[in-house]
Amino acid sequence: MQLLCALRDAIAGHMELCKKGLLHRDVSPYNVLFGSPGAGPGDRGILIDFDIALRRNWKEPADGQIRTRLYQSVADISSWTVPDPLPHDHLDDLESFLYILVQIVFTTDSNGIPYSGSDMISRWEQTGNRRTAAIEKEAYLASQFLPKVVTENWPSPCVDLVVAMTKFIHPIMGEKMRLDQLSPRARNGKDKVFAANAIQHYAHVLQIFDVAIEALEKPDTWKGSEPDAPCADSPSSSSASSDSSVERFMEEYRRLHPPESSSQSPDRPLVASNFWESSSSSSKRVSDVIMPEDTLFDTLNRVLIMVTSG
Repeated sequence: MQLLCALRDAIAGHMELCKKGLLHRDVSPYNVLFGSPGAGPGDRGILIDFDIALRRNWKEPADGQIRTRLYQSVADISSWTVPDPLPHDHLDDLESFLYILVQIVFTTDSNGIPYSGSDMISRWEQTGNRRTAAIEKEAYLASQFLPKVVTENWPSPCVDLVVAMTKFIHPIMGEKMRLDQLSPRARNGKDKVFAANAIQHYAHVLQIFDVAIEALEKPDTWKGSEPDAPCADSPSSSSASSDSSVERFMEEYRRLHPPESSSQSPDRPLVASNFWESSSSSSKRVSDVIMPEDTLFDTLNRVLIMVTSG
């Protein structure tokens, strides 16, 4: 509950910044603080770190090298492949919020205990080729893939939230990628529609979170383990990968779009990577170690320390 409330209010804060013409551009677990215990709606999550925030500029193209790869939007990652990439906008940051949520539910259960399941997240993080990273995320968004390890270890409102956010982001990502291939003149102003509908986008995402948060308060209304999206079979062991549908998508995509070699310098490492690879043997819960004004990363890293120290 606290996790969803923190993300929800961080998104609401992001919306207020957008209204003032500002874009954060670096949404990640490092930059979302939990509010103080007992904080009311609006103060349960706080967005921080505006080092690379900018005023919205429709003439400045996206720069796919300035943010943490794991949370970058598909359009940002792909910006180097087109001569006139679209500028970074609020939708790229909303996509980053989705990837925070996906990372958490794919790597820990609802009590914050790490588990082994899909290796999709590690491929997003560790790949050294930007084109491959974009393909991997496109594969997830297109397949709306949720392994059984997620649907069996998270309440149905959380599962439905991930599904709803993915369904919202996928068609927008597709339209942005289509326009990215066109020259500014050929776009004929169609890219400006995204900004014109910004408030509706935020309202839709906030409503998705509000529905999930309200549903979490009513356990008797939770559904069984089957979500409203395709799921893979249960993994045969705790370490088995269950993303066969993604693999099939990837095989076909790679066949049609052979990746090009990349000579660019490696990405900076993700500090939190050790947490996501940590053992699932701990019986501690994230809720046991949340401190006021923790970032999501601080809390998760504290769990890692508890796991490794026994």
